[in-house]
Amino acid sequence: MKPIPRCFLSGTLPWVTNSELDAPGSANLPEKSNFKKLKGLDARTGASNFDIAEFIIIKMIVELMQQTPTVAMLCKMQVAKNVFEYCCKHQIPAHDFEIFPIDAKRWFNASVDACLFSFKLGKPLEKQCAVHPEFSRDTQPLMLGYNDSGQLVTDLAAYESVKALDGHGPLEW
Repeated sequence: MKPIPRCFLSGTLPWVTNSELDAPGSANLPEKSNFKKLKGLDARTGASNFDIAEFIIIKMIVELMQQTPTVAMLCKMQVAKNVFEYCCKHQIPAHDFEIFPIDAKRWFNASVDACLFSFKLGKPLEKQCAVHPEFSRDTQPLMLGYNDSGQLVTDLAAYESVKALDGHGPLEW
């Protein structure tokens, strides 16, 4: 049996839609499933929008969890955040999460918020993700994180400074 490479760089371009893959004559459409285990209305509406890149990344995580690969994939920014959140919620042993923005308009003439998303499997979970302002490690990244209350936080440093104010009040908005 051939060994599995230790680094995976893969991807469906972030702007390729489900309907384009379902075009006549195409055999690339994966079988749809409620892999996020959503219930009720969420399972039938926007909360369960089927994103092929998200499905592929999560499938790779599930299949490769017992190994220690580096995974890197072109995807939408929201997909990267969703996968990061999935790893945090499910205690997936992953670390070194990074998001690098890509100018999809310049390189692919596509109007989409795209990025290169990378992370490593095989260590205890790190609940933070470096979001770089440009495709470089030369500038200070914003740290996306998952807090103790189970919420995705866009800027961990800003959240830490007001964390004491986060709580439950008598009124819900």
